[in-house]
Amino acid sequence: MIDLTYRLRVGILCLAAIIPLGCGPARPGGVTPTTPPATLWALYTEAGDKAVIQGRYGEAEKNYLAALNEAEQLKIVNPKDPEDVLADDPALPASLNNLGSFFVVRARYAEAEPVLERALSISETNLGPYHPYVAVTLRNLASLKLAQNQASEAELLLQRALAIDARALGSGHATVGDDLNRLGEVAAAQQEPEKAEHFFEHGLKTREQALGPDHPEVAISLTSMAGFYRDRDQAERAEALYERALSIREDKLGPDHPTVAFTLEQYALLLRKTGREDYARQLEGQAKTIREQLRKGVGSL
Repeated sequence: MIDLTYRLRVGILCLAAIIPLGCGPARPGGVTPTTPPATLWALYTEAGDKAVIQGRYGEAEKNYLAALNEAEQLKIVNPKDPEDVLADDPALPASLNNLGSFFVVRARYAEAEPVLERALSISETNLGPYHPYVAVTLRNLASLKLAQNQASEAELLLQRALAIDARALGSGHATVGDDLNRLGEVAAAQQEPEKAEHFFEHGLKTREQALGPDHPEVAISLTSMAGFYRDRDQAERAEALYERALSIREDKLGPDHPTVAFTLEQYALLLRKTGREDYARQLEGQAKTIREQLRKGVGSL
């Protein structure tokens, strides 16, 4: 299983790191509330992020829709002529990506596709087809296709994202490691174990070299590989990877972080598969406690 909730969180944070433009002024003639749309957009987006992690999905959707409404008002305008709209603000494709990815998490695939396709179209128009943020949307679309059991379509999208990221960021960038890891997941879904193992190992190595062996992003690769080996009945290899991923996440993110809960749940599946029911129940109980704390606003976000 892919940790789509964590992927959603990561995707939301990508915009600030990749696009240097801030939210532009509201288009003249639009409604200007006391709080500027750009500020409201950030507040709604942050609230949506937090609600997703806490499992309050209805609240998350309301906030993402409110953020999208604010983003629709934002435009990049010619400073010499405020009536001359140059482009949509980067907040718009970001909100579309957030909402589309949220729909994927909630298995609302028919709603996710047009939202993500619009995000892709805007990003390509405003930034060009080879910008790293275009690759962000391609990855989100690939997650949608993989969730719909359309692995071939997911692979094409990820190959394009990989080409963009390698060209723009360099072949040793951590984002390239993410692309490779996702390609491993697709190959595993296509029942191509040798190909999957190659992508997983290459992605893990790329992330380790770019970020260090104990970075939380490395744990993403570790859990993906562990799930792959678990499904192939290679329990010993899977368990070592789960243990390492769990150690990294507990140390770097805190013992009550949602990704710790996810790792515990996936590890428990391995334990049940190998007949260790008592230990599996113990880990599932720990995961349940973390998720309950998050819903109450106590856990680490």
